[in-house]
Amino acid sequence: SRVPATLLADGRVLAVGGEGVSAADLYDPGLNAWVAAAPLPGPRHNFTATRLTNGKVFVAGGAYATELATTEIYDPATNTWAAGGTLTKPRSEHAAARLGDGRVLLAGGRTLNDTSVDICSATGTSCSSTTPMLTGHGYTAMVTLLDGRALVVAGFGNTVSGSAEVFDPTSNSWSGAGSLATRRFVHNATLLDNGKVIVTGGETDGNASVKDAEIYEPSTNTWKSAGSLYRARGRHTATAL
Repeated sequence: SRVPATLLADGRVLAVGGEGVSAADLYDPGLNAWVAAAPLPGPRHNFTATRLTNGKVFVAGGAYATELATTEIYDPATNTWAAGGTLTKPRSEHAAARLGDGRVLLAGGRTLNDTSVDICSATGTSCSSTTPMLTGHGYTAMVTLLDGRALVVAGFGNTVSGSAEVFDPTSNSWSGAGSLATRRFVHNATLLDNGKVIVTGGETDGNASVKDAEIYEPSTNTWKSAGSLYRARGRHTATAL
């Protein structure tokens, strides 16, 4: 499983968890070295790790023997973990994003055609359900737009999907955001400096890996081609430079 790496406010990077792993590590760019951080209270993989507005890291869901609904909060200042709010349902391989108002939105996961959504407080200490998505997005990707809304794109409903939708935290509502030309899941969505979102790779029908990349333009709510990757890939990571 992929291990989340979260950029902290002080420039260090937290890498935590993994298959049967509770260990956590911190990379210090000033020292160009890794040091051990306090471990998670228990192993988990296929979870999300989101930096909160207070600088703490919110680890949500995942799996260990079974899917988890528990969350944990890491405080870099004290190198300690504390229990966070409980999700309304267990989730793993889901997507999460910090909204413009500081709350954390969680959607998707391994359950196909699941439209349910969790929203957690800006401190990560409480979670509740919110307005469901328009369609199910399992194994999806989510990114926060510059205006504070969240874009959920493609994934798995009853079949592989290319549809996208946007969550508005001011009204707690969803609206359609067009569709990708290439349906996909286990892909990546990355916010660019210009406010657009590039979606890369993934897998499509028959688990065939995808080379196509596509760009979302929030101002027009439209998609266009962004060429092709050098090689097809899915379940990958992507980082804006």
